[in-house]
Amino acid sequence: MTSSIHLPLAPDSDISKAAGLFLAEVSAPPMVHHCHRSFQFAALLGEKTGRHADKEALYIGALFHDLGLDYVTEGDDSFEVRGGRAAEDFLLARGVSAPMAGLVRTAISLHTDLASADHDLPEVALLHMGAMVDVIGMGIDDIPVKMLEKILEEHPRSGCKTHLTKLLNAEAARKPDSGIATAIRDLNLDELIAQAPFSS
Repeated sequence: MTSSIHLPLAPDSDISKAAGLFLAEVSAPPMVHHCHRSFQFAALLGEKTGRHADKEALYIGALFHDLGLDYVTEGDDSFEVRGGRAAEDFLLARGVSAPMAGLVRTAISLHTDLASADHDLPEVALLHMGAMVDVIGMGIDDIPVKMLEKILEEHPRSGCKTHLTKLLNAEAARKPDSGIATAIRDLNLDELIAQAPFSS
């Protein structure tokens, strides 16, 4: 039984709730669940490593980190930069301070960069780490088994591997010189996703 396991809670602020509603409006269920899982993994890794992130910035960054893949798909910049800018615009339009919005933008813009795991800003490092757990299983051994089971129960994967691979390859086709295109071509990212320790 996992019912007694308590997962990291989403912030209760109005802007956090608005971000959750927006994500559900613009993204397919596999991506919505991926983003929520990424936050929970990030928060748990923050507890384990002693990195104290602004919880609201980490949460919104996690929810919006793939906006550039499935919402803002046009533009010359990488999907990470497009998504970061869209998240910043969303927050500024709702009265969030420029430093907070900029922090979210930075975390999203850098979330696929492997060097981000050692970034000085905990929001940047933890968003990267949380997303990597969910995408390729990197760092999954640092997530307690019962916590992992509960996260997957509350946010099922629902074909996440197939859906995410499709979006990433569409981005690579649009931008063959992008970092994601390079990762697919040179690091065999598709296979890493397929081999992640999840059923789907």
